[in-house]
Amino acid sequence: MDPTYLASFRDTEDRHWWFRARREIVLDRLRLLQRQDGIDFLDVGCGTGGTLSFLAPAMPYARFRGIEPDPGARDHCAKRGLDVIEGTAVPLPVATGSQDAVTALD
Repeated sequence: MDPTYLASFRDTEDRHWWFRARREIVLDRLRLLQRQDGIDFLDVGCGTGGTLSFLAPAMPYARFRGIEPDPGARDHCAKRGLDVIEGTAVPLPVATGSQDAVTALD
């Protein structure tokens, strides 16, 4: 993907009301899953990592990971310190039943 677009998208994703409100909704739903041993969360097509970078500090007991096919977007995730692997939704590169929650936003 075009690096200029990715940088612009990252900024938009961090600030725009749509993305901010959606992250709050996801966080609200995830809090229903709170357990002593934490939860495993996977964001499929995580893009530049806006959702993961918001959720991880809000739920330090959870394990957050993303899947993203685009190397440029994964680079943005790496700069944010996120755990993101290369892959797509079909087939998911994780073991069946290994995740407590999975999102595929946008």
